[in-house]
Amino acid sequence: MVPDRSRRLLPVAILFTALVVTSGIVGASLAQPSANGAEMDETNQDADGSEIITAFQQQIETLDTVEFTRITETEYDSETTTTTERVSADLEASEKRVEIVESEWRDDVTTIVNESHSVTYNADENTVTERRYYFDQLLPTIESLKNESLVSYDYRGTDTVEGQDVHVLAANIAEQTEANIEFDLTVYVGTDTDFPVQIVVENQADVSSGYTQTVTFEDVTLNEGIPDSTFELAVPDDATDPSEVGPDISRYDDHDRLQSSADLSVPDAELSDGYAFDHSRIVDGDGYYTVSATYTDGTNQVTISTQGESSVDYGELEDYNEISIDGSTGWYAEYDDTGLLHWDANDQSYSIYGQVSEEEMLALATAIAEG
Repeated sequence: MVPDRSRRLLPVAILFTALVVTSGIVGASLAQPSANGAEMDETNQDADGSEIITAFQQQIETLDTVEFTRITETEYDSETTTTTERVSADLEASEKRVEIVESEWRDDVTTIVNESHSVTYNADENTVTERRYYFDQLLPTIESLKNESLVSYDYRGTDTVEGQDVHVLAANIAEQTEANIEFDLTVYVGTDTDFPVQIVVENQADVSSGYTQTVTFEDVTLNEGIPDSTFELAVPDDATDPSEVGPDISRYDDHDRLQSSADLSVPDAELSDGYAFDHSRIVDGDGYYTVSATYTDGTNQVTISTQGESSVDYGELEDYNEISIDGSTGWYAEYDDTGLLHWDANDQSYSIYGQVSEEEMLALATAIAEG
């Protein structure tokens, strides 16, 4: 389980992943110079830098192999987390090895990736997990930076990062996120390697909490041979698959079957404003039981979750406002375009979330309560 203090870092960490991992390099604004605090070399401020930008993009485009130590430092709401990984990648063979050297969340974890699957071994827990690999790119964070349809650069001169001379490239992003969250993205490229020394992402909009993620690349080797054994993973015979130890998850496409199978009272098949049952899942785990159902009106959809009475005091959560639901106290919050509504009734707790108005959500809740 992720530590409580780290939970608040997850939304922005995920957003950064979306920012630079896939075609979701979005939501960034023009980067400010020298995000790392070093003095800029003003003599190069007026240089065009087009050849330097092209050399950087071509270096990424023509990579055959690369190895580096990646240090990711995330600062959010006056808290800092750091993860150190060793990465080896053979882009020609579509193979990658990532070892987590040090992390607040987990250590001694190795992942081997090919073009279709990833295998992760956690030595501390002696567990092995195999998953499908869905990315088109082996090094998505780096490879996305050379995609000219997504990102272009302004040259901001030279600087020094981690003792290395670098060119400073300020990113211009092709499109914004729907949430219109402003980010600054700066890439510091080694003058002698044309490879990133550091990538810095900053959220300039939320000055109250602030968000900065700095990814530093150390001990970099480019286009040198990597032994085949690097991409082999020795897993003990007694290693277990954590996916085999977890809750039972059952899907129901028929409301009558759901109603007869569930251990909880579930909402009716038809609710207010034309919303009708579409499908549902029952999650039955060790110490928890949830019925999660999707309803749609043909255009919009909402998810309605039912479980045992909640122990969460929503009145203590600053984002939630108190509302009345058929004589019960409910709590409503809205994040971007998504609303969340929670209430307790008849020894059960109900939650509704979806991209609908507060009025629609309250009408759904009232229909459930009266049903």
